[in-house]
Amino acid sequence: MRYSQIGIAPNDAQFLETRNFQTAEVARLFRIPPHMIGDLSHSTNNNIEHQGLEFVTNTLRPWLVRIEQAITKSLLLPTERPRFFAEHLVDALLRGDTTSRYAAYAVGRGNGWLSANDIREKENMNPIEGGDEYWVPLNMAPLGQVPPTAEPAPTRNEPMMRSIVETAVPLRPEQRMAANSRHTLAQAQEHVLADVMTRIVRREAQDVGTAARKFSGRNDQAGFRTWLAEFYEAQQAYIVRQLMAPMRAYAELVGAAVSEETGRAVGDVEAFTTAYVNTAAVRHVARSQAGVEAVLDSNPDDWGTAVADDAAEWPETQPEGMAHEESIRAGNALAVAMYVGIGLLGKRWVSFGDSCPFCSRLNGQQSGITEIFLPAGADFEGVGGVVLKVTRNIGHPPAHRGCDCMVVGI
Repeated sequence: MRYSQIGIAPNDAQFLETRNFQTAEVARLFRIPPHMIGDLSHSTNNNIEHQGLEFVTNTLRPWLVRIEQAITKSLLLPTERPRFFAEHLVDALLRGDTTSRYAAYAVGRGNGWLSANDIREKENMNPIEGGDEYWVPLNMAPLGQVPPTAEPAPTRNEPMMRSIVETAVPLRPEQRMAANSRHTLAQAQEHVLADVMTRIVRREAQDVGTAARKFSGRNDQAGFRTWLAEFYEAQQAYIVRQLMAPMRAYAELVGAAVSEETGRAVGDVEAFTTAYVNTAAVRHVARSQAGVEAVLDSNPDDWGTAVADDAAEWPETQPEGMAHEESIRAGNALAVAMYVGIGLLGKRWVSFGDSCPFCSRLNGQQSGITEIFLPAGADFEGVGGVVLKVTRNIGHPPAHRGCDCMVVGI
């Protein structure tokens, strides 16, 4: 028999640890990310790009600034400095992945500060004929000016959807499939949000009811209104905490559906989610606080009991409707934000069923990706002459309570 050692001797293992430490020391000494000298132990696909950006901004940039200042000081006359300057172009080092670059180009192209040839130059492509033109959205104009339109805007008493119905385009099969997919996601998310909304409303009902009885016992309505404003400020932060986790999961699912629908990668959805959750919290707080104040105003004598009794009904009457509305609103708001991010220029309304007189008439309507379907203050006449009073600008579903429509990108 012959003896063979298994494993690594402790002294040798300690030597390997020292070698790993030396790698980190070299990176630390020269202020470069470890992956640039072959140490990938702490690098992932998610952070390696940002490490490269930090190398440019934190390591290279201080030296580049010193060189630029030295050139300005030593090589340019005082009379030349207002006209000439030295600058290092590090765009190539800061280039993101293809999806991120193209999304940024789409925003710049759509808002008018990049032309086709500007983009092609950054991508090392030859210019094209007519590529020096700059485009701007037709619905934008300088502050105080009304952008020109092909026909005068309808008044409140005119049917708002006359031209919409005439120009509605039937859905293609793939658009209907995309709408069905996200409609199913919204129905599943409604059950998740119902639990969250129940927690939010129960806390709100208990605190508002208790405070109403306490302050009414002192006959201090002014004090209650002050407490109410402070409570809803804290309640807004509580709503954000409760909604953030389920909305992040929902946004990931919507992002996957949008990617499948458009064939384009959506990228990180964290910014979309955070913006939506904060907006949803503000909307709920404003609506709920206004409801309490309305009860106060309509019951000047026994206002404490009226507010407490009204709050006691919230857990039974509100969570289900709130969950339905938020599942539809969030699914469409997030999808539209993602459409904008990947450079789509339009969207189309998709309704389900034909029982709603308003949604049936909206079905197939098209608009620009950042434009609205129905303006606030409009009297929208649905099928059969039923009129919907539009109280807010509607850029995506829902159009009203109970609406379960979707939008798809075009």
